[in-house]
Amino acid sequence: MYNIDEIIHMLDWNQPEEIQTKGRKLARDVKCFHVFIQPGYAKYNKNVWDNCALIIADKTDEELKPYLSELFEWIEDMNWPGAFCIWDRLKQYEDKEWLNYILNESIYKAKVLKRTMWLSNLREFQGTKDSIEYKHETFVRRVYDALVEDSIQNEKMLNENVQILDWMPERRKNKLELYQSLDENQKIIFLKSIKDAKANAVYNLFCMLEGLGNKKDRDLFEVELKINGLKVDEGLADTFWKVVMENDETY
Repeated sequence: MYNIDEIIHMLDWNQPEEIQTKGRKLARDVKCFHVFIQPGYAKYNKNVWDNCALIIADKTDEELKPYLSELFEWIEDMNWPGAFCIWDRLKQYEDKEWLNYILNESIYKAKVLKRTMWLSNLREFQGTKDSIEYKHETFVRRVYDALVEDSIQNEKMLNENVQILDWMPERRKNKLELYQSLDENQKIIFLKSIKDAKANAVYNLFCMLEGLGNKKDRDLFEVELKINGLKVDEGLADTFWKVVMENDETY
């Protein structure tokens, strides 16, 4: 019985071909196959991406559906190992409506984050096909959910003294840019999605770690928090986690 570390070790392109083939075969039985989506470990990163792309490409459309956003990120740079394999697999995806929806969402992200190479590749992938419009409300909700989940996971890992990428300055900067790119109506939608204490994670990311860009945005957040019965009047940095821990057993 092989563990995931042993399998990824086999996928290194420096391994003999028969070892790489064995690794790909073993990877077929890994249920949580998302670990093969552009792994970024210290020892195993781009040197395993070619084989990881082949593993991902063998999955069914239904299996890949939750991970289309991540797969579109793989084609940001076509020089990355496995990028052409993922490109071809995305082209074969049969539910074009859903694919187009995620493609539009990815294009929007690329614009917001000013990732010009990614935007260019997404536009090329899109070609001349008509693209459907997605509701900004849905997108904002997805961003909100992702931010909350990020912060929950980050706090758990920080408690174990583990340094993780989501708390690095560049990732925080990207999240701020994404929020600040929304128009006023979209910001209101974003803020109104705050319904429980876990949502303080978003407030933490923007206010405690990096800070919102202007007082109006900070005030909007505070109003929403107060509406939901969350205290912010004792000082943000000192009371944030106290409020969260009192209101949400997740922590």
